[in-house]
Amino acid sequence: MRGVGEQHPQEKMAYSYWTTMLYLLELGIPYDAINNFTEQEINLILGVDMAIKENQAEKEASAMSMNNFRR
Repeated sequence: MRGVGEQHPQEKMAYSYWTTMLYLLELGIPYDAINNFTEQEINLILGVDMAIKENQAEKEASAMSMNNFRR
């Protein structure tokens, strides 16, 4: 099974570009705005979104733990 999973650097870049683009669009950011962002701005948006999701997951885990503790 040689060659399975191998990608050319250009394919990797295209995949990364489009997955990031689609994710930002899912967040509700307009396409025109995304095209004007710098790489640093995109990294900041992705980092903040990740931090928010981690915070929500921690709150949900804490709430579930408290519910299990009360039983």
